[in-house]
Amino acid sequence: MPDSRLSQPQLAAILARYDIAAPGVVPEPDGTTNSSYLIRGRSASYVLTVLDDHDENSARRLTALLDHLVRHGVPTSRPLRGRDGTELTTFGGTPVLVKQYLRGDCRAQLPRYNCAAAGELLGRVHTVPVPNWLPRRGRRLPAGWLAQVDTFADRRFADWLREQWVDAAAVETLAGPYGLVHGEYAARNLVVGEDGRLAVLDWETASHDLLVLDLGAALIRLCAIDGRFDADRAAALLAGYRRSRELTDAEYAHLRAAAHHAGLRIAYHRYLRYRRNRPNPVRAHLYRALPGFLASLDQHWPRLLVNSGARGR
Repeated sequence: MPDSRLSQPQLAAILARYDIAAPGVVPEPDGTTNSSYLIRGRSASYVLTVLDDHDENSARRLTALLDHLVRHGVPTSRPLRGRDGTELTTFGGTPVLVKQYLRGDCRAQLPRYNCAAAGELLGRVHTVPVPNWLPRRGRRLPAGWLAQVDTFADRRFADWLREQWVDAAAVETLAGPYGLVHGEYAARNLVVGEDGRLAVLDWETASHDLLVLDLGAALIRLCAIDGRFDADRAAALLAGYRRSRELTDAEYAHLRAAAHHAGLRIAYHRYLRYRRNRPNPVRAHLYRALPGFLASLDQHWPRLLVNSGARGR
């Protein structure tokens, strides 16, 4: 669907399939790949999402994953079933999903006092049995990415990517443990509820991959303050994680490499997205934040190991 913005009559027609009469509809501002609407019903609120980047099969996998997570006690947004008993509908050939709205705050920066809870929740996610239909190795760089780096106009950045890969590549040699990884475990996907408990949203990048890669990415996404690595936040995150799941010795040994792997991947995709594929003058510089951040991480890593009791290198 080239333009997935829906009119009020179109929204009302979709919601009628779920027996929802909605006096108020508010577009959600931060949908990056999908168009979402906050539905304020008479007795409850919901989120309607037009799954622009999905076909019917991938949309059904997403709803199945959400059901699977809810059954295993992961706090997330539950899909609603329509009159016909199915969770997925379509509009103009594009899948549409209506989910329970989770009340709470989504912040650009997770407060430090929530970091331990965020780690504990991620550890819980990593103990959920992984469905056999999830894509595998979803947190990797694409095939041929190093050859593409050779074409980057920013040569200094290209050299940095190659240098980083020397360290980061080691984590991909791990035999496991593999499991269910979220893929984008960031503050914007965490809801701090009115009771202080956390829930996690946006499962579209979930896959079956090395668990330490997901944890390494969480250290990048949740432990940055003003472009620098905050070892105290990271220690709280790791302490919380270990309340749900203990790392293996091999994971400890490769945790810093997993963080570098995530930082390299984020920087690479930012460069492609905002500087080359879809040039955006406002965001074109964002990839440049990662080299300094990872240098800060290396500087403060010994402090993290001491504060968290971790045994990594």
